[in-house]
Amino acid sequence: MRSFLVKDSSPYLAVASNTSGSTPKDLFEDVAEELEKQYHEDKARIKDAMKLSKVTIASTWTFGDFKAAILDDVGSPNISDVNLKVICF
Repeated sequence: MRSFLVKDSSPYLAVASNTSGSTPKDLFEDVAEELEKQYHEDKARIKDAMKLSKVTIASTWTFGDFKAAILDDVGSPNISDVNLKVICF
């Protein structure tokens, strides 16, 4: 298996060579911060939807069962399947 280092990629090198903008680390931290914020917002929306629907999760439920049970009450925008799985399973 061939390893890949981000620091050797052309997009990274292009950003790193830019002396007037953000560093690659700054950009990474900005994205990570935004993803964490979205996770917490999604978690609150799921919790509210479960309370509103009075959903009781059964140990036999699949991810699809859970998603279907809260889908109408979560609202818009949609919550990514990744966040749904992380939050609930």
